[in-house]
Amino acid sequence: MSNKNIIFIIIGIIVIAVLVYFVGPMVWGPRTYGPQVEEGALSQKDFQKLIISDARLSELIQNSSVSIPETSFNANLNNGWGTFSDETVRGTVHVEPILAKISAGEEYDTFAAMTVDMGGSGTFYYLALFRINTKSVSHTSSIFLGDRIKVQSVTLGEMEEGSYVATVRYLDRPDNASFFDPPTQERERALTVSDHLFISQ
Repeated sequence: MSNKNIIFIIIGIIVIAVLVYFVGPMVWGPRTYGPQVEEGALSQKDFQKLIISDARLSELIQNSSVSIPETSFNANLNNGWGTFSDETVRGTVHVEPILAKISAGEEYDTFAAMTVDMGGSGTFYYLALFRINTKSVSHTSSIFLGDRIKVQSVTLGEMEEGSYVATVRYLDRPDNASFFDPPTQERERALTVSDHLFISQ
């Protein structure tokens, strides 16, 4: 066999290997290595360990995805930060560590402050609600609190027939104050939550 034929055979083997590697998953499905579980799934034991750790819960929601309120944008978070944009809008979203959590059956509702900056002078604060179970974390609802405020705490009432009240306390400005003044006035809002959603404010 001539050297030229050997070279052609080697090139052919390489081409076939490349096709199998890149095209194969589209034909036969993705490759798996070792035991597989549903993406994001946790055992009940691991889930309970997660729930008792506010630090781990914060890390979970700060690396999830969120819907930007009053827009059609979604943003993937990396350590609490994400961006969103189109031809006319470019913005930043930030989710802070969790403020409170409550058991809702086999799932948990978790609350965190979320800020949205659309590139103007304002920084808009929301209370964000996340639904967490053994398979996923999802941002289900948000309530607008104010512009350049300071969220202090969330207190949760007792669960009654699947609903409860979340009371958020924050610092805002007096009605006649400039937005350049620091927030000093204490405010609170009682929000009714049902089925992992804010239903009143």
